[in-house]
Amino acid sequence: MPVDITVNICFLYVKEHKKAFSGFLPYDFFCKFVDNNNFCRFMKKCLLYPLFVAGICCAACEPAENTYHHTSVYYPVTGYSILYADQTRDSLSLVSFDSYTITVHGDWIQAKESDLSFQVPSGSYVEGSIYFDFLPNTTGEPRECHVVLSAYGNDFPVYYRQMPYLNISRPAMNQDGAYRREVKYDALKDSLIFRPYGDWTLAFDGEKPEWIDWQEGAVTSGEAGLHKVVYTLKKNETLDSREVKLTLTSNGVKSGVTVVQQNQKD
Repeated sequence: MPVDITVNICFLYVKEHKKAFSGFLPYDFFCKFVDNNNFCRFMKKCLLYPLFVAGICCAACEPAENTYHHTSVYYPVTGYSILYADQTRDSLSLVSFDSYTITVHGDWIQAKESDLSFQVPSGSYVEGSIYFDFLPNTTGEPRECHVVLSAYGNDFPVYYRQMPYLNISRPAMNQDGAYRREVKYDALKDSLIFRPYGDWTLAFDGEKPEWIDWQEGAVTSGEAGLHKVVYTLKKNETLDSREVKLTLTSNGVKSGVTVVQQNQKD
């Protein structure tokens, strides 16, 4: 582009953006010489001309808004998370090219206030997880709460349903919603498997019967995690089945387990 045209464009641009350039050194320099007919010839010959133009261009640049707008929740995958009664922590994982806010709906869920909003810089994006704390469910009934992620005029609801029981995999919960383990009359050893989310204890309800006991070295209390507790039995030589109840406790929540030893006829 010819120098004269370039200079004239610079003149017009600076005049039209006088307020934006106020206090900018090249602008003050420009004001002193803009009415001078020799200014263009001066600029053509001056080695500082490229710096002048570059300075104006840099000063005129402002951060542009994102032209790509996208927000998505990738955990929970379905937008719905199931929690056990003693589970007190879960998360929401997201990626967003837009600033967002999160509103919490429920009196048994909370999060750090600083985690509930984020300003995404122009030309950038954010990816990460927001963690929520839940109270243990001691109501005996399922309950549900939700949060809403809002970004660029769009809302993304995420639901958390907390069940009233603990995570016990052996025995599995039956159709009646009970943990009931049946073993043969001649079974001499069996086990319980569970995953508590807090400190836990496992104990017999009341006095322990003589036909069942913990295996030597069995651990009946501990910390969160996957656990297997082995118990031993005596052969049932009676004509009646027999049963005993145990209670698993974690974070103040209790789930009962019934162990049934069949009789010789079953």
